[in-house]
Amino acid sequence: MGGDVFLPFVEPIAGNAEFASDLGGRALAGVEELDCLSFKLGREPSSLCHTTPPWGRIVPPFEVSVKLGLAHCSLSLATGDKHLVYTPETGLLTYFGDKDVRQIRTKDVKSYLQWMKGKRSVPFAFNTYSTRIACLRKILKLAVDDEVIDAVPATPRPERKDSPRGFFRFAPLVSKEHDEYQRVLRTAKDMADEGVKVRWVPVTDEFYDLILFLSHTFLRPTYSEIYALKHRDVTIANDPKRLILRITKGKTGFRQVNTLEAAVGVYQRCQRRYPNTTPDEYVFYPQYKNRHTAQNRVSRIFKALLLRADLTKGEDGIPRTLYSIRHTALSMRLVKSKGQVNIYNLARSAGTSVEQLERFYLKNLPPSADMARNLQTFGDD
Repeated sequence: MGGDVFLPFVEPIAGNAEFASDLGGRALAGVEELDCLSFKLGREPSSLCHTTPPWGRIVPPFEVSVKLGLAHCSLSLATGDKHLVYTPETGLLTYFGDKDVRQIRTKDVKSYLQWMKGKRSVPFAFNTYSTRIACLRKILKLAVDDEVIDAVPATPRPERKDSPRGFFRFAPLVSKEHDEYQRVLRTAKDMADEGVKVRWVPVTDEFYDLILFLSHTFLRPTYSEIYALKHRDVTIANDPKRLILRITKGKTGFRQVNTLEAAVGVYQRCQRRYPNTTPDEYVFYPQYKNRHTAQNRVSRIFKALLLRADLTKGEDGIPRTLYSIRHTALSMRLVKSKGQVNIYNLARSAGTSVEQLERFYLKNLPPSADMARNLQTFGDD
């Protein structure tokens, strides 16, 4: 039989020694001797001199296919994809390196996921599994494009286990004496009053106000939300008294936030703290033009607060971070509304979804008399 030898994903690269050595040193499965190799480059006929090999089509093992597939940037495998392929511990090449790409089936992908799980005692995050499966599918799609395989095999969806959100217990879930959220606020105030410094950065009332602001706006303590907020993004509104915030590049994209009334007083203190501010100035820690710097310094101060208040972990062993303030605020709103809050409006203001509220907050809240009354209501006659 005549025909070219098909090596998928190959494009010519002048002077690429690694590319040449990969080909020269690799014995292709099922072929003992070939006088010369012919390559089908993309969709163009080969211009290389060749003799006809014994088979009409030879497919290299996965390792050769992957290496050649990554040899040229036009194949749209980004730097992150290369990392997923070549990581020694769990990379695709480590597991699939000796497999013929034509023989990869769904069961092989399932075996790969199980193999990954056995690599460590603490499970990998869901995203760790899913990104590798996505990268494998991307490579196999290239094999389909080069007519090496007919179709990408079905790939299993990695099992997803929700990680509980760490939050601070608050009254009425616990007694006022054991209210952890109030302990956070008291500790922040004490640190500011005492002039505590964390790695030479003084703790001030601005740190206390930032915690309160997060609690009453449901913003994320991230570079793109609380630390990106400028005065031009804030409007004080009435009936009811509240702030309207414009979050331009939040985790879920653009949104407008209706805050709780208490956020207004916090914002007005920020205005008095920096009286000569302009609309383009940041609301919190405007002296840090690099907002990642602002975020990192506040995070370090909050870690020091947790150590001082003995609140680094909850009773369930889940670590607390500044993000726990947001989780506490959402849980507090659900509880203190006495079952009356519209969870769609809450999810919209918080930049999340009703599903997320149900998965991470509602199902973990203990039943209360208010929830029971809400369940049993028949509305107004």
